[in-house]
Amino acid sequence: MSRLVVAALTLLLTVGALFGAAAWNRGGDVQSIVLTERELALPWNWPNADGPPRLRFEWERRTEAQDARLWLTDLKLRELGFTTGVAAGAPEAEQFYRRSLPRLAWVAFEMDGAAWRAIEQRLSMTSAATRFGTLPRDRSHLVPIDAGPDLDTLMRRYPNQPVVVLRAVVEMRFQASPKEGPSVWGEVTSLVTSEVTIPAALRGRLPATARRSTSPPDPSGQTPAALEDPRYEVELRVGRLGTAWVHDVRKATIDQSLNYQSSMGPPLPQQALRDRLQLHIGGPLVYLAYLRVAVQLLHGVVLDEAVAAEQVDGHRGHALGGL
Repeated sequence: MSRLVVAALTLLLTVGALFGAAAWNRGGDVQSIVLTERELALPWNWPNADGPPRLRFEWERRTEAQDARLWLTDLKLRELGFTTGVAAGAPEAEQFYRRSLPRLAWVAFEMDGAAWRAIEQRLSMTSAATRFGTLPRDRSHLVPIDAGPDLDTLMRRYPNQPVVVLRAVVEMRFQASPKEGPSVWGEVTSLVTSEVTIPAALRGRLPATARRSTSPPDPSGQTPAALEDPRYEVELRVGRLGTAWVHDVRKATIDQSLNYQSSMGPPLPQQALRDRLQLHIGGPLVYLAYLRVAVQLLHGVVLDEAVAAEQVDGHRGHALGGL
């Protein structure tokens, strides 16, 4: 009898602790963000998935070394507990970084913001979209932009912005490229909460089937057709423990007049560089100095920036940033 009492008390304490943790997680400063089907995808066998139906997090991985170092700097990696003192070109670098253990961190993800637009531009201006078989409009717009050991610090850093801070696993990567040489960078490899359960009351608001791109790989190796616009959006809440839950599901509301640019990426080179801007970026067809003709000093501009430079800066620095 005493064993049964002890077992019952243990069970009650365990259940009570779980309910207490859940209540504490959802209390205080709760994060809220709206994501779409691109960021919270249905399982490929929806609605016949085994177990409780869940939505799977998808985010921009930022696996290119140069891009990764823009947001996950050496200083931030050291704050997370990594050692970055070994130069990438050192003989022992590959073995050292491949043995580096993963770290848990709080990671700030920005939804459809400046970080995504920069990535979208780079994909549209290079062959990356074709190479990976995914057009920019199909990719998640949730992009990691910051990381640190403290949740509150990251939340205070991005007030009133479309940013959500999640618990994630960060790992070191090493790659020796014959063309670019050895590189070392950090990467978000997984989320502690990689899926969220769909409440029974909200399941009827989801589409009847999953998108083709979420199905298993085609045995023929062919790339799936491009996705259309997201069909639903999810209001997601994240508590103090980093545990997320679905608060609401509704039909996606996308402004089609604005969606053209965001889904297709920035203008193509022949469109972005019209009005002869390509001549300023690549150089004029005929440079007078080459023909031994005197050139006007500073183009007549002494204390101000030339109009051409002001206009070209954005095109050359952003549209061609990935070249």
